[in-house]
Formats: sequence, structure tokens, C-alpha cells
Amino acid sequence: MRALLGVFLLAALLSGCSRSHVTHMSLPVLPGWYNGEQVYYLTTDISDAQMATVMQANYVPRLANALPDMPGPHPLATYDRVYKFVDDSQASVFPSIPLPLGGDNHDTAYSPLWHVYEVRWLSGTPGSPLRSADAVLQAQEQGLVSVRASGIIVNCPVVAVGEQRLQ
Repeated sequence: MRALLGVFLLAALLSGCSRSHVTHMSLPVLPGWYNGEQVYYLTTDISDAQMATVMQANYVPRLANALPDMPGPHPLATYDRVYKFVDDSQASVFPSIPLPLGGDNHDTAYSPLWHVYEVRWLSGTPGSPLRSADAVLQAQEQGLVSVRASGIIVNCPVVAVGEQRLQ
């Protein structure tokens, strides 16, 4: 009897998630890179008012609360880094994506929340495109780019990887 009641309650709860009332809309996606592969993402929310205006996203100051007060790595953080080239010389670089895209994602490192790290070419002229987080960090070690934490949190879910798209 308990099992039957549990199944009934689960069915009732999931009925609120029904796709029968799905409305489609068109949103701009931006290109990015992950380990040499092109990805596409949405920018929906940003903790910085000026960046939110420029990106035509929601200004959400509470997102800044995701950043801890202390410096250093934070293994339990709900965000990861995203490398944003401040001169827009190339697309942003992501260190993780959902693998595979969709409900079967098994990459526990992925989160749609990102701490923006600003990347600047030190020569003033963009070098070869950097298409992975490792390439960005190697370029930093070689003195080709500077990388700086901005203190800005963005909500940018990855919605396409190569030919695979969320439906």
C-alpha cells in the first residue's frame, strides 16, 4: 500500500513537469570553446549591472553571493571559471560542459554558473585562438595573456555541443 501511495504521489508531482504546455521561444546563443570543440551557450543572468546591460541579460546582484569571502580553490563551489576575452578577439572558453548534453549528463564538475575570469592579450594583438582552459593557462604561464578574476558571476548554460542540441 505504501509503495502504491508513493507511486501515486510521484506521478502527481511529475505531472507538474509535463511537456504538454511547452512554449518555444527564440533566444540568442553565443559560441564558446571546450577542449577544442565549439559549444553554444545562453547568457540569462549576470551579477554585474553594466555587463548585464551590454549582454541584454537579467541583472541579478544575488548571484555575487555565490563567491566565497576567502581566496583560493573552493572544491564545493557551485560555479566554475569561464575565460572571457575582454577585447572580444575570440569566444569564451569553458573548462567543463554537460557530458552528454541533457538529462544524462554525468559530468559532476559542470554548473551553468560561472565566475568570469578576464583574459587580456599582453602584446595588445591577439595570438592564436585559445580553445581550451589548458591552452588559456599555458598562455598565461608563457606570458602571452593575463588572467584576472572579475568577481562577476554569470548564468550561462551550455545548450549545444558540436551537432548535439538541447531540444
